[in-house]
Amino acid sequence: MKSYHKGHELDGLAKIWLDDDNVFFVWGAARSGSGFVKQYKDEICIQKIFDKDTKKQGGCIENIDVVMFEPKYMKRNTKIIICTNFYTEVKIELSGCGYRENIDFIEYAAFKQIWYYYTKNVILLPRVDLSITNKCTLRCEKCNMLMPYFRNPEHKDLKTIKQDLDVLFQWVDVVEDFMILGGEPLLYPNLVELLQYIKEHYQSKIKLLHMFTNGTCTIGEDLLKISEELSIVYDLSDYTVGLPQLRDRIDKFEAELKKGKIKVERKVQEYWQDFGYPEVNHKNYTEDERILHFHNCRAPFRGLYDRKLYYCHLEASAVQAGFMEESESCFVELDKLNRGNKVEIIELDRGYSKKGYPGFCLKCDGCESKKRIPVAKQWKRKI
Repeated sequence: MKSYHKGHELDGLAKIWLDDDNVFFVWGAARSGSGFVKQYKDEICIQKIFDKDTKKQGGCIENIDVVMFEPKYMKRNTKIIICTNFYTEVKIELSGCGYRENIDFIEYAAFKQIWYYYTKNVILLPRVDLSITNKCTLRCEKCNMLMPYFRNPEHKDLKTIKQDLDVLFQWVDVVEDFMILGGEPLLYPNLVELLQYIKEHYQSKIKLLHMFTNGTCTIGEDLLKISEELSIVYDLSDYTVGLPQLRDRIDKFEAELKKGKIKVERKVQEYWQDFGYPEVNHKNYTEDERILHFHNCRAPFRGLYDRKLYYCHLEASAVQAGFMEESESCFVELDKLNRGNKVEIIELDRGYSKKGYPGFCLKCDGCESKKRIPVAKQWKRKI
């Protein structure tokens, strides 16, 4: 979305969604919806919870009934907050009934950011990704962090990473999901020291800390200890469909984590989504087509790099790899903010920028890509 009133892009939404006369419905009775209801039931008037699952209908969450959506519920000042990963599908259904995005219904992350900022002066980000190394134990084609394209992969300087964290949390009060990734982050020689720094300075600002790993490294006692202290969730990418020879190593890795009472979410991936780079080129798109392409993507991952918060962590990685020049439309310079304009962080997260899309959109098919490729196919040639 193009930014026309920098620092005030969300004022209109706040006026619509924070009206005291509003009556709210929550769409989604699963984890996101139930969590939202529990958090906001005493802050806003939630009348009912919509869910298509007949097994959930007839039940209740926090004494609020779960029912099937029907247009009869929509009256003056009624609003729907969508709390599901299937936002696009719900949006299509509601739009087909004549309801308007951001006026009659809104994504729950956007509502939360508006509510926190305009009622509490708090900056909340749903997700931030921090890549700490460009080195990896694998060399996967179509790696979405572009690792094979780094000519001279290296570990990030620990001092620089700490500075990035400091300038981010100078302005950001809450990060719901903070992701540590690479490359393979367990290769990072200063990982325990980095986690200790996060624990000492920013643990209270991070709701959930994630470690993305392919499970091919060993994990030492010091890392196990700090991981348990920080309640880190290990997002274990299981690529054994494409690399069956890794199964024993990954099984052992998972067992070590569980032995240390550390939460592991092992995700077996049968295929990868193909974002299209480096072959894709959308330079022939008109400006309106570029903005629409960006809007349809709905990338959820913000990248922290070089004291900047990038809208898309793929672009942050592409800039580091020298794959493209960064554009002013893709980041906020965190060390140039002040108390008066810190809301620009939320505006970036909601997709507002000077051009209306990040530069990397021209080299990427986006998260809506329907292309599928074999998982973790290894490069057998130099790039």
